[in-house]
Amino acid sequence: MAFVYCTKCGHHPVATSAPRCPRCGAPRSQTYEPSTATEPRPLAALKSQTALFFANESEVQGYAKVCGVLALALAIAGFLVPVVGVLLITPIAIGFNLAALFGGYRGVPIATTVLVLVNLIVSPTFWLNVATGAIVPNALLNQLLSYLDLAGVIGMFCLIAWPRRRQF
Repeated sequence: MAFVYCTKCGHHPVATSAPRCPRCGAPRSQTYEPSTATEPRPLAALKSQTALFFANESEVQGYAKVCGVLALALAIAGFLVPVVGVLLITPIAIGFNLAALFGGYRGVPIATTVLVLVNLIVSPTFWLNVATGAIVPNALLNQLLSYLDLAGVIGMFCLIAWPRRRQF
């Protein structure tokens, strides 16, 4: 006598001579297939490998949620602080936002990306520091920080467009 798994409940081994599953009462198939006598496949193998553009809250790592909220708070602060916001606060917000996007969090970091982009577009400090290298010879650090902001925004858009895969 061999044991097979019930086709309805899938968890309770049923004897090949039994007409019904003792757990759920489903009739057992009369044909015996050796592949049904093996262990069921793990749940991870059954899950879809489709792209996750907007991950469920349960699938997002904890650090990504924290980084997303910190990035949003720093992006708002960078928007409100007039001169040093773009040069000092916004790069930190971009770093946290990149970590949140890499962790699979999408909702808050997308809003943060839009806020940072609008901040860079409307900020005269950003545009003055981009042009500083041509005007002032010793202002390389300010120009570097502005280009770092720009590279961070490009990186955020790349991570938004990059489809996340389920990792189980």
